[in-house]
Amino acid sequence: MSITREGWKSQKILAQVCRQCLSKVVTTPVKQQTRQFGTQKVLFESEKATTPGPSLMETFRHELYQPTPIALRPNIPYSAWVKKTIVRRQGRKRILNMYQLMKNRHPNLLSQLSQRDLNSLVRIFITNPDDPSSNGPMQEAFQILQDLKKGTLFSQASFGQPEMELLIYLATELKYTRKALDLLSEATQLYQGQLSLTTFEHVFGLLSREKKSPKTIDVWLSRLANLGYQPSKSIVRSVVISKISNELDDAASYLRKHHPTTDLARLVNTHTEDARDLLDNALNVFAIDCLEEWRLNDARNIYLRKREVGMSTNVIVKRVMDKALHTGQVQAAERMLKDTIKLEDTFNVKLCSRKLIDWYLSYKDIKQAVLVWDQLEQHGLELNQEVMEELMIEAAKLKYHVDAMRLYRRCNDLYPTTTSIETAIYVFRSLVNTKDFVNAREIQGSIESALHQRKLTDQSARIATRALFGLSAQTGDVALFERIFETSEKLKLGLTHRGLTSLVAMYLRRGEVHLAKAAFQQVAARTNGPDVVDFNLLMRTIVMEEQRVDYDKIFEILTHMKLVDVQPDETTLRTMLMFYRSESEMQRSLYEKLLVNPTSISRFNQVYLNNLAFKNLLTEKTIAQVVGILKRGNRGELFPSEANTPILVNGATYSILLTAANENRDYTSIAELLIKDMLARGWKPKRLVYEELIRNLAKKGKIAKARKYIALMEKETGEKAGAETYTKLIDGFLYLKKPHLAKHVVLDDLIKNKIRFDEVVREKVKTVNTKLYYKKRRRIELREKRKIELQKKAELKLQKKAEELQKKAELKAEELKKK
Repeated sequence: MSITREGWKSQKILAQVCRQCLSKVVTTPVKQQTRQFGTQKVLFESEKATTPGPSLMETFRHELYQPTPIALRPNIPYSAWVKKTIVRRQGRKRILNMYQLMKNRHPNLLSQLSQRDLNSLVRIFITNPDDPSSNGPMQEAFQILQDLKKGTLFSQASFGQPEMELLIYLATELKYTRKALDLLSEATQLYQGQLSLTTFEHVFGLLSREKKSPKTIDVWLSRLANLGYQPSKSIVRSVVISKISNELDDAASYLRKHHPTTDLARLVNTHTEDARDLLDNALNVFAIDCLEEWRLNDARNIYLRKREVGMSTNVIVKRVMDKALHTGQVQAAERMLKDTIKLEDTFNVKLCSRKLIDWYLSYKDIKQAVLVWDQLEQHGLELNQEVMEELMIEAAKLKYHVDAMRLYRRCNDLYPTTTSIETAIYVFRSLVNTKDFVNAREIQGSIESALHQRKLTDQSARIATRALFGLSAQTGDVALFERIFETSEKLKLGLTHRGLTSLVAMYLRRGEVHLAKAAFQQVAARTNGPDVVDFNLLMRTIVMEEQRVDYDKIFEILTHMKLVDVQPDETTLRTMLMFYRSESEMQRSLYEKLLVNPTSISRFNQVYLNNLAFKNLLTEKTIAQVVGILKRGNRGELFPSEANTPILVNGATYSILLTAANENRDYTSIAELLIKDMLARGWKPKRLVYEELIRNLAKKGKIAKARKYIALMEKETGEKAGAETYTKLIDGFLYLKKPHLAKHVVLDDLIKNKIRFDEVVREKVKTVNTKLYYKKRRRIELREKRKIELQKKAELKLQKKAEELQKKAELKAEELKKK
């Protein structure tokens, strides 16, 4: 039986196969558990059968040699690579369930399995041994061979030398050291000198990896010699690696006695005296052999041993990283980075981080690239400025604006004098495009200064000017527009039309319709004529002026666009969507045109349409219902013609839904769910989103959870919580009528963290003190009132007692008088 393995594919993003789940005995018809957005639930014919029969064996053999295709949900949002892995794992589970069913309920059927059936079954469960996440199926293969070895279940299949060697191999890959040694001892007794040397190589490799005692290795070397075997290069490698941790001379001596290949013999002849140099070069040769054998983890083990004894490791690390990344085994590269960080190997940390970040950026995977940087930050290590700026620019281009801003701040701290202004421009543009105007203002000054001082190239100057025009248009900052427009004209950047268009948008933002119309006239007078964006703004101007939608005027604008040869595009249709009621026939028609528009095929336009649809849904459905549509992931719920296609989203999608969820404190659980999902996808909410959630949690009395999100906000945004954040906690305690706890926020958070008190904080502190004063005064009043009440009760009690005594005395006097 040949040893085969699955392709070397990184499967970190996939769920590990659970052995307990796979090994579970199927006693009743059970549907398979599926992952979120996962495959359709599968029920096997064999599980439906209530009585044993030929159908079970026939179905098993059919699945073994001609597997039934497993249908995935059409809207599953995964790549073809991930889908293929899901199908492969579902197929394994299907086969295993049938095998377990026969073994536990119908063992007589196993006697019908031939040697070929068993070989095919075991081969299905042998996966890539270099990927620890795929060891689950190999455990099942080991168990099947153990069943075969017992000799009681399979009458048509035998357990011979090939099966024994495969069983030993699986034990070594699963790190069953004791079991592997016992099996090897048994095999040497049964098959004497017939065992292949490869089997011994596997066992020696396991002993080396597990750092077993040199005495154990010496015992097996003696047994190997007694059986007439000469150590192969692989065995020599394992022995040298195991001995090197204890004594270099001992390892070098063994290598000088056993060097079965020419490359090792050349090293032994070259380094006749210095044992350290001999081992240093020999371990490099061994590491290269491991890479050629696709044993990346063994090469990592050699790196660890060399680092332990203080030898050079740069060659090994570089080769492992190149092999891992260029063959798709990213997990091995990530483990190598963790090893270098743990061993404080600064040079190789920078090498690994650079290669990993470049790899992730080539696939536009900003989330993983930022996680690499975060690992370095957690251990106090610095990323090279060049790599940092490259990561920052890519994050900004893909609108990961929170991470881009974190990187920008950190880069400024580490390299304050050499941070590139071009990099800052990309970050600034990203912040403006994502409407993070607070952070954009932080960078605005340096960009304006560089623009005025003509320190930018023409391309960078145009990018900066467009971004500044966008900031002025979206914030209504007239002074900023005037400064930038004047500078743009002086530098002759050719952005006159762009600037005037921004001016129209700025006045619309400010609600000054007459000035917007005047600015539109300037566009017509000072340029070659309005373009489609200008006409879109004119439609908005008309609607704002009339304070209603005049469809005749909208039609006149569209007619005029046709006369001046300006073709409406998807932006025109999006603008018109705002003028029609939800679920109206015209709105549905506009959506259909946008969906079939050739320019709408791009991911950006698809996501933009989804976001528009979510905004419209929020006007007629609750946030819980809209989030339900997002989680189900069926775009047909947004657009009926797009049934069974996934809903594509971006950070803006979550921002829209989080804004709606934070409007009502009853939906804090939904906001928390959205933040969790958003972070899992690599996007991060703005600080304002966190603060709104913190306010709602505080008002609900969930102070511990509010503090948790303060910590999360500081971690993910890189911004320390300020006075405005902690005042929300104070408001929450005041809402709950607990001013004494609000005072603790002032003392423990504001004062200890040296947060400056502004007017708002002073007012809050004054309110807290006032509440505490009145609460104390009320408490004193209640105490006095209680005291008075107690005195009155005591007086009444004494008076009552005196009256009773007087009455008794009178009665006694009357009795005496009668006598």
